[in-house]
Amino acid sequence: MNIMLETIFPTGVMVVDNFISNEEITDIINFIKLKETHTNDCTIPKNAHSTFDGVTNIVDEISKNVNSCKDFKNKISFVLNEYATNVLGIAEVQVSNAWAHIQHKGSYIVEHTHPNSKVSGVLYLKADENSNNLVFKNPNPYTKIEAPIVHNEFNYGVSTFPSETGRVLLFPSWLEHGSNHLTNNSDERIMLSFNSEYKK
Repeated sequence: MNIMLETIFPTGVMVVDNFISNEEITDIINFIKLKETHTNDCTIPKNAHSTFDGVTNIVDEISKNVNSCKDFKNKISFVLNEYATNVLGIAEVQVSNAWAHIQHKGSYIVEHTHPNSKVSGVLYLKADENSNNLVFKNPNPYTKIEAPIVHNEFNYGVSTFPSETGRVLLFPSWLEHGSNHLTNNSDERIMLSFNSEYKK
């Protein structure tokens, strides 16, 4: 008897560390803190500020207005298309909208997806060991209705990625993610998120 077990339909998450320099990070944070923000973002419902409006592209604004980051848009486009081409196997994409979040102690991220987008991503501009991590939910509905006796790569319910300063995570926009009901314990956790569309 020959028994073989194959892994099918995997989901890729791309991790890019040291995406930009410390100088660029500092300059982007200073730029974000000059932006008008609001506190009514439904994905982070308390103790946080956001620039999200569904339209604005803060990646473009940073490239145009922050002297140390003139190639920031190109860097984002490069990793976006590394993921789009090599993981999803789709045509070239471009940033459609981008925004910043500043979280404070006691905040959390509601589980959500990114509609009307192909690839989504997040750049951590400020995070520490007390910052909440990004948690992806297994899209297989079976994991929500049957608790396994033995946990393995085929039945786990969530996958956790630490928030680290300078790290970019890229993922398919349909993949549900959040903080898995865990609150942020750092005084300040700053991230820049972005969506994409096919290049026009």
